[in-house]
Amino acid sequence: MTTRLTSAECIKRSIKAVDGSPLALSLPYPPTVNHYWDRNRNGSLRIGEAGKAFRERVAWTVRAKGLRCLSGRLRTTIVAHPPDRRTRD
Repeated sequence: MTTRLTSAECIKRSIKAVDGSPLALSLPYPPTVNHYWDRNRNGSLRIGEAGKAFRERVAWTVRAKGLRCLSGRLRTTIVAHPPDRRTRD
């Protein structure tokens, strides 16, 4: 009989820190492509306000975990829960 794991347990088992201990990151869901990028007056692309805010939130989340730089092989499991407009408890 196989046991079912919750998404948090799957993430903790899949992502390992440098010392081999599990590492779980809960990152914010990214904005859509249309909100991430803006166009300059000359038509070139640049990262918009929503994109900058997303990058800043991700950077703070990673810094809070004490991660500086990952090198070598990395095995990850991604569990995505897109935001919707349903009312939650």
